[in-house]
Amino acid sequence: MRINTKQGIAPIVAIIIALLVLGGGGYGIKKVADNKKEKKAKQEQGEQEEKQKEEKMSEKKEDEKKAEVKPDMKKETGVNYTAAGFVPKTITIKKGETVVFENKTGKSASVASNVHPTHLLYPEFDQYKTDQRGKDEFRFSFEKVGTWNYHDHLNSNMTGTVIVE
Repeated sequence: MRINTKQGIAPIVAIIIALLVLGGGGYGIKKVADNKKEKKAKQEQGEQEEKQKEEKMSEKKEDEKKAEVKPDMKKETGVNYTAAGFVPKTITIKKGETVVFENKTGKSASVASNVHPTHLLYPEFDQYKTDQRGKDEFRFSFEKVGTWNYHDHLNSNMTGTVIVE
């Protein structure tokens, strides 16, 4: 039996080509799917790394905030001026700290260093000479070490002491 070469080979070649195309196409489809999965995994990994970086930076900023010392946040100590006098009568603070004198007498007052009436022991410590003149609150930062006696200039019998270390 003799096979016509043209007729016998053509179907075989067609079958081989079809198998290659179908088989190769399946490989190509699988490769595209694998590439998509790989891309998605890399994208998710990148997003996760970025999120971790942001969390670390946020934690670092929080730590820096906690450790940050602001020069304008000096300690303040309050002294109330009542009808009975200054309370507490004597306080001890560190150099550079602020004392807030609050007038609760209901009357005018002017806190100042001794000696009355000149206030020459600590001339800067004189409410009358500041922009706080006539106000019920007087804030003063003590920049000189020492024991500073003071009084109400308008009622010099009311006295107190600030000790600055």
